[in-house]
Formats: sequence, structure tokens, C-alpha cells
Amino acid sequence: MLNKETLDDLATLNSNGCCFLKEIVRRKRPKLALTDCNKECKDQCKIRNALLTDRSLEISERLVRQIGCIEIFRRRLESEAGKKDVDFKYASYVWVEGRYAFSFSKIYQDGIKCAELYEKTINRLQKT
Repeated sequence: MLNKETLDDLATLNSNGCCFLKEIVRRKRPKLALTDCNKECKDQCKIRNALLTDRSLEISERLVRQIGCIEIFRRRLESEAGKKDVDFKYASYVWVEGRYAFSFSKIYQDGIKCAELYEKTINRLQKT
């Protein structure tokens, strides 16, 4: 089960708070009414509350942290390409095909924030 600290870390990665996790929640609980939120909504966010309280979602901290790393990676791809429309699905594909996911699996430890995990993943990949 996810904890509050993990979701607080994720909220710092995206201008819409934790909303980039909306699709994961929607796929597991299609009837849950989800609306976009922002950093200010914190405890009132339906996505956040669902992730913290709904055991049927069964989303691991490791998965969520990797999703956070992919979000950082997606923004880097946007910056390098000079455009604002790199979607998460494409970034996920590049993350896996570029062996970033493998590198992440080797360095992952519970409790490390996404930004630090991302840097460690990139550094490990550059060393190999």
C-alpha cells in the first residue's frame, strides 16, 4: 500500500499534482469519478485518497516511484525535443527500450525520492 510520503513526492513532479496517476486508478476502478486536481487540493484529491485508502488498487510503491521517474524522463524528452507534447505512453516505451527500466530495477530501494532514483538510474546506465 502506498504511503503519504510517496504521494507527496509525486505531487512535486507534476504541475497537476498526482494526476498523471489517474489512468492507473481509472483502469483498476473505472467507476471511480476522477477529476484533475492540483498541488493545492492535497487531502481533498480523489486520486490521492483512492491511492492511500483503496486496497483493491494494489499499486506498489516501487511501481509508483518508477512512474515518477518516467514522468521526469518525459519532461526531459520534451525539453530536448523543444516541444510540449511528448506523451507518457511514448516516454514509457523509450524508458523500457532504452534499458532505463532495467537500470531502475538494479538501483531501486524503498524510501528514495523519485528525483534521486532518476539520477541514480541515469548514472548507472551511463556507466554501463
